Amino acid sequence: MARRIDPSTPAGTPETPQEWPFDSSLLTSLVRIVIEWSSLRTQGAIASDAGLAIDSSDVIVLFTLGRLGPQRPSQLAVHMKVTAPTVSKSIARLADSGMIRRVADPQDARSSVVVLTSLGSESAQRLFRQGDTMVNNLVHDWNPEDAATLTGLLERFADSMDASNRA
Repeated sequence: MARRIDPSTPAGTPETPQEWPFDSSLLTSLVRIVIEWSSLRTQGAIASDAGLAIDSSDVIVLFTLGRLGPQRPSQLAVHMKVTAPTVSKSIARLADSGMIRRVADPQDARSSVVVLTSLGSESAQRLFRQGDTMVNNLVHDWNPEDAATLTGLLERFADSMDASNRA
């Protein structure tokens, strides 16, 4: 079956599993999933489908704050794996939209932390629910046992990665 060409796919990006450089089919599949899920196109679609008019690059800020709670901008940059100026731009956009605000860091008044407002918290919850909906739509025609097996195997794999990263 022909694969639909995605205009947002950079030139030279492998389109089929055979074109990926890995010997491991598991690694190829995981990389494909991570790349697709974290793409600005997918993150923007999740935000749009959740009814949020935000920049696709700001989705991860709401996700991170919704998951981890208040963070210093430098902590956000580490979690997002981006530079401080990139985080600053996202913080400014989300603050202008009323979704986040800066407050004094309770541990160091010279610093600030970024916190979700009630609108931001509600927006983060909408993103979480839309992510669930997207995944459920992807496996809606799967045998329930297959979906449960995949879930169990991915949880086990994630636990192994966590343990390996702590070692």
